[in-house]
Amino acid sequence: MTYDVNFSKNSLTKKLTEIVEENLQNEQFGVEELAEKVGINRSHLHRKLQETTGQSISQFIREYRLQSAMELLKNEEITASEVAYQVGFGSATYFSKSFTDFYGYPPGEAKKHSFERPKLKAMLVENERPNKKSQIVKGISIVLFLGISILLYILYGKNNQFVDLNKIDKSIAVLPFNNESDDAKNAYFVNGMMEDIRSNLSMIGDLRVISKTSTEKYRQTNLSSFEIGNELSVNYLLEGTVQKLDNQVKIHAQLIDAENDDHIWQDTYLRDISDIKEVFKIQAEIAQAIADELETIITPEEKARISSIPTDITEAYDLYLQAVFTWSGGTSDDVADAVVLLERAIQIDPEFADAYALLGFLKSQFWWFGDSEMTSAEEAYNMGMPYFEKALEIDPYNINALSYSISSLTLYRWDFNEAEKRRLILNELNPDVMWWGHLISLGRFKEALEDTEARFQFDPYSSDIWEGKIMSYYFNNREDDALHAIETALKGNFQNIHLDMDITRVYLYLEMYNKAIEYLDQFFQNYIDFKDTPRPLGFLAIAYYHTGKLDETREILERLQLRSEESSAGSPSFFITMIYAQMGEIDMAFEWLNKAYEDHEVEMYWIKVEPLFEPLRSDPRWQLMLDKIGFPE
Repeated sequence: MTYDVNFSKNSLTKKLTEIVEENLQNEQFGVEELAEKVGINRSHLHRKLQETTGQSISQFIREYRLQSAMELLKNEEITASEVAYQVGFGSATYFSKSFTDFYGYPPGEAKKHSFERPKLKAMLVENERPNKKSQIVKGISIVLFLGISILLYILYGKNNQFVDLNKIDKSIAVLPFNNESDDAKNAYFVNGMMEDIRSNLSMIGDLRVISKTSTEKYRQTNLSSFEIGNELSVNYLLEGTVQKLDNQVKIHAQLIDAENDDHIWQDTYLRDISDIKEVFKIQAEIAQAIADELETIITPEEKARISSIPTDITEAYDLYLQAVFTWSGGTSDDVADAVVLLERAIQIDPEFADAYALLGFLKSQFWWFGDSEMTSAEEAYNMGMPYFEKALEIDPYNINALSYSISSLTLYRWDFNEAEKRRLILNELNPDVMWWGHLISLGRFKEALEDTEARFQFDPYSSDIWEGKIMSYYFNNREDDALHAIETALKGNFQNIHLDMDITRVYLYLEMYNKAIEYLDQFFQNYIDFKDTPRPLGFLAIAYYHTGKLDETREILERLQLRSEESSAGSPSFFITMIYAQMGEIDMAFEWLNKAYEDHEVEMYWIKVEPLFEPLRSDPRWQLMLDKIGFPE
């Protein structure tokens, strides 16, 4: 059964309650199943439910199950184990813990406590029509809300897109940890500890964890906890310090209520890490402590992932952390150095899945822009995919390996069906992975916008999300919003080559050619390593053509044609096609499009929706090309 999605907030909650009730005993009934039943995209449903109840979807389902359990325990002569299975818990032990965490006492004591009809259960029988008193209260609430809104408008200004009155209850930002070691070279270890703790917290479905891209700006800041929490729209901040001397490590972590700067939890961990398992124990203990403090339930599956040991060899883990830290420098030399470190790590520990996943990604990533000696997409695929498959052989649910393999399948093989299968698995493991680019490339524009906007409230300073907002706005015919998002993103001073390229792209889409030239001039100054790569050169040639600089356009065409003879890295033929399409030279455009297809250039995954190919779409050869690539319906 599929339900009408055009309902009020109250009727939404009632409808969701009815659906969960119908599937109460089915332990496999979860977030995806509920979204499918109600007929709403998962991200859209999550946002609606947050607005209505302040709950995540999984929290809504779990609490309904627990409230149903309470009614059974109070009104039936039935054991706690029997109740567990009747309300959809596959484990009586997990049910007992969840019940105790939720109510404050174990299931066996339910009859000793006074009865009160659970609020979600009550929705099945209550009259939705508000009485006069509730309308008055609602009116007062609206006045208060408006008053607060006006105050925040005055305090923060109308242009602050980062103010959000609807902070998610269990939202947390992990701020950069401080290195208190005498040796500054230990920065890689400190950074690695912080990232692993953030990763562990991200695995907990009921927590919303802000990404590193949004928190890195607070490494050196004088802002108060309240100001940081307000900017990031989170209720809690995790701060930490790390000291490391040889095999001794001391980690201090503290959880802060951002609203009032209260330190609600803190602990210090002093360990000998000659056995690297102690490091992972600390990370898991911190995640568990925070979950307990915020009264968040960690499912058995989440706990298993958090407690997993990626490697039991200290040197291998140390090399991996060094590689991650080195790679963050962003240059070609940094990537090359990181590859060497990772190759040593897997030589020391051939069962280190995370190291295989990152190594495969780094070995193939520069094929995208063309900064690579590889000559074909097949070579790029073979450079990365064996490492991803090895990582998944060791750990079938390795999030990074799944994510990287999806990109390889899409870009290097155009295997959209297998990529989609893996994407669905990854979404179950980590719903916070963004897919706006994937969705747009397949023509699923509305889903891309819903996905991006849902994530924005949790991560307003992520350059990846701003990139998604800009592109999703454009493809949903919201051009003014796209331009406003560009203006706001530029104020953030992000260093993200993909964001820069897509800003340029939108300038071209909107025929702002002088603006595109100006932006690309700055791009080439910022990214010297990419001055000869096909994508920015192709965009520059199009902008030159439309501003009458024909000699410059032809000069770039010649450079790209020479490049295509040497290698298809960076998709030179794809961008030559784009230039000829904009120049109106249709036959030349198709000649180069066929070459791009024969060379399996990676940018071809975007061809279906690229506006700059508009002059080619009425030609019969266009649809033939789409069919050859094999885009799904």
